[in-house]
Amino acid sequence: MLLRNEKRYLEPYELYDRCYYFGQWQHGRKQGAGKLYFPDGSYYSGEFSNDKAEGKGRLLHPNGDCYRGDWKDDKAHGYG
Repeated sequence: MLLRNEKRYLEPYELYDRCYYFGQWQHGRKQGAGKLYFPDGSYYSGEFSNDKAEGKGRLLHPNGDCYRGDWKDDKAHGYG
């Protein structure tokens, strides 16, 4: 169920920095569950708050490296 003022795009949305976002929006910002794809082929899948990675998530690099754990203010936070 979508909340008021919340949108969910059914296809990736291109951001200004050649990144693509697929997920929930609220008030024009990434909010809730989503995936963010980067130009280098890596992607973040997890929770967003106020346009930043926040909460539980996973960052997967094309070479197979992966960080799964907590995120705060767009950065890995705590143990992963």
